[in-house]
Amino acid sequence: MNGMCEASADRITNLPVEVIQRIQLLLPTRRAAQMATLSTKWRRHWRSIPQLKFFAANSADQDEMMMMMNKFMFTVYKVLLLHDGPITNFKLAFGGLSPCLHNEIDQIIIYLSDRGLREFTLSFPSPDSVIYNFNFYGEFQRICFKGTPRLKEVTIFDYKHNENVETTPDMVAFFASLPTLQRFSADFKFLEYLAAGYNNVPTKLPAPLHKLKFLQICNFDFGSLRNVRAIVCLIMSSPNLFELKIQMDTELNQPATNDAVPSLVTLLEAEHCGGSGCCLQRLKVLEVAYVRGTQVELELVRFILATAPLLERVHILPCRRKLKLRKAFKFIKTMMQYKRASKEAEVIYAETYSALRR
Repeated sequence: MNGMCEASADRITNLPVEVIQRIQLLLPTRRAAQMATLSTKWRRHWRSIPQLKFFAANSADQDEMMMMMNKFMFTVYKVLLLHDGPITNFKLAFGGLSPCLHNEIDQIIIYLSDRGLREFTLSFPSPDSVIYNFNFYGEFQRICFKGTPRLKEVTIFDYKHNENVETTPDMVAFFASLPTLQRFSADFKFLEYLAAGYNNVPTKLPAPLHKLKFLQICNFDFGSLRNVRAIVCLIMSSPNLFELKIQMDTELNQPATNDAVPSLVTLLEAEHCGGSGCCLQRLKVLEVAYVRGTQVELELVRFILATAPLLERVHILPCRRKLKLRKAFKFIKTMMQYKRASKEAEVIYAETYSALRR
C-alpha cells in the first residue's frame, strides 16, 4: 500500500514543468499556492507562474467584509513578495462591493510595472462599484479599456510602446469604451499610437465625448499630420470642453515642423469654416506651456481667442531656455492685438507654474 502511494506521489512530483504550470494556471493563484504541499518541486514552480488571479469573496456584513478584505489583500501581498519571476497577466476580481482600496491597488500596479506586465484586469460585479485611477509605469504592448462605464479620468504620460508587438490601435474603439470620460491627459506619443491604425484619422468620433471637460496634450510637436489630426479629432468630438492644455516638447532644439503638414490651427479652421462647427463654445481656460515664440503658437492662440465666446483665461508659459527676452516681448505684443470673441478673456503671461497659480 505504501509502495502504491509512493509511486503515485512520484508521478505527481515528476510531471514536466510545463504540465505543472499549466495545471496551476487554470486555478486561482491561492489554490495554486496551496497545491505546493503536494510536492517540494511544485512549491518552486508556483512561484514563477506568469499569470496571477485573485478572487475575493463577498459578505453582506460590513465588519466581516472588512476583515475578509484585509485577509485577501494580505494574501495578495504575500504572493507578490514570494513570486520570483515575470508577471505577464494579473487579475483582481471582487465578488461584491469592496471597501475603498485605492492606495493598495495603486501600489500593486506600480509594483507590477517593472515585472513584464502585459494585461491588468480589475473586475467588479456591478456598475455601481467604486472607481479607481488606471497609474502604470512601463512599456505597453497595447492599451484598451473594457467594462469601465464609470471611469472618469485617464492619464497616460511617458508612453512607450513595444514596437516588437504587432497591434492594430483603434482610436474610435478606445474612446467608445470610455463613455463617461471627463478628464483626459496624454503624451503626444500616445496619440501617435492611437492614430497609427488609420490612413486618415477621422475628423470626429462617431460617439461624441459629451462628458469630456478637460483635455491635456503633452510634448506636442508639429511634424506629423496623423498626430495633429488626432488632436483635431479630440477637440472636434468634445462639445463641452471647459479647459484645454497644450505643452510643447521642450527636448526639441527646433519644433518638428513640416511644410507639407497642415498645422493644428489650419485643420481646426477648415472644420470651423466648413460647417462642422467648432467645439470651443464652452471653453473657458486655455493653457499653452513651454512656448518658443513661433508663428504656429501665435496662430493657435489667435484662433482660440477669436472662436471661444466664453473664454476667461489664456495662460502662457514660456520655455525659458528657448525664448529670449526680446522675442518674448514681441510674442506678447503680437498676442495682445488679437481680436477676442469673449469680452472676459484675459491673457496671463507667467514665467513659472507657481507664478501662474498665485
